[in-house]
Amino acid sequence: AYLKNKMLPLSDEEKDENGTKVVRVVQPDLKFVSTHPADPSSYFELDETDQIDKSSAVVVAGESGSGKSVFACQRSLDSGFVPVYCLVRSDHMESKPPDTRQFVALNAFLQFLIDEVTKHTSDDLSDVRNGLYQLKFRLNQSRNKWATEVLKTLLEELTSANDYAEGWFAEGVWDNNSKPEKVAIVVDEATDIDLAEGLIATVRETMKEYEYLAQKAVLLVIVGVGLDAIRDKDAGYSGRVGTNLEYSELVVMKHPDLEKIRNDPNNRIPEEVFEALGKGLFSRVLMTNARMLFRSVLPNLASSTHRRDGIDEPVKKRTRYEERLVKMASYGPYMDHGARSYVTANSV
Repeated sequence: AYLKNKMLPLSDEEKDENGTKVVRVVQPDLKFVSTHPADPSSYFELDETDQIDKSSAVVVAGESGSGKSVFACQRSLDSGFVPVYCLVRSDHMESKPPDTRQFVALNAFLQFLIDEVTKHTSDDLSDVRNGLYQLKFRLNQSRNKWATEVLKTLLEELTSANDYAEGWFAEGVWDNNSKPEKVAIVVDEATDIDLAEGLIATVRETMKEYEYLAQKAVLLVIVGVGLDAIRDKDAGYSGRVGTNLEYSELVVMKHPDLEKIRNDPNNRIPEEVFEALGKGLFSRVLMTNARMLFRSVLPNLASSTHRRDGIDEPVKKRTRYEERLVKMASYGPYMDHGARSYVTANSV
């Protein structure tokens, strides 16, 4: 139900001039949204042989409406995980301790030292780097404790409303064969940097605490706007963010890939629609957001209603159709539907 609410439209079935049913809008799919890295599937490949003391969180970042929530849940499902979906609300942030940002300058200095030590690959310095990480961890204990308590609260809220889930989460109640093989704990709207970094810093303790939920493996997936801001900036999109860069893998949702939609074998969208998307005053901006493109802009412009014309001459009819689409893509009140669809589905 959650995925269905996030992904629209599934299709737009209409009849053409001959009465034949056609699908004007290709079914939205994550393959039509580009990510960095292009193929992050390896981040979700865990099994019982993976060691918890080497586990890492998957961090999914990107702008609002880029497909982060759907990506986190769908990728988890596709990789054999049962997603346990948690949504961070504003009231969860009220317990945030005031000293979470107490050591900002010292943290930055420690990270500088860690980066300098890391440049030297000698095993002689590995203990030094680990020691610096431990010091950084101790400095942020207040933040880390708060982050783990927020996660615990989220899970308790989920299970308290469901007797079946409550039995699953009560350690020792279910026998191992009754549990899912793999579980992904998805924490959505984790936009607070301290919360995200705290969850990353404690990911290995968290996976150890909740390993009883699954037969084989538990994965933590953190989703939020702007989380790519805490990546290793010197390495660009290095794939790692957080207090300890070894504790996370970063996926950044980028934008819809129109060429993939164009070339999809199931695509029945008229070429004139793609041309209008790039020419329209508003559509060329709105089409960069997956939610607005798939929920509104694309299905609206692809509607066969725009083809209807009293003129029979083919060339003139097509010209008028092309011009009409560009006008609609440039018409504020019509394109406003995209922005309103975006806000309606926004869980922030």
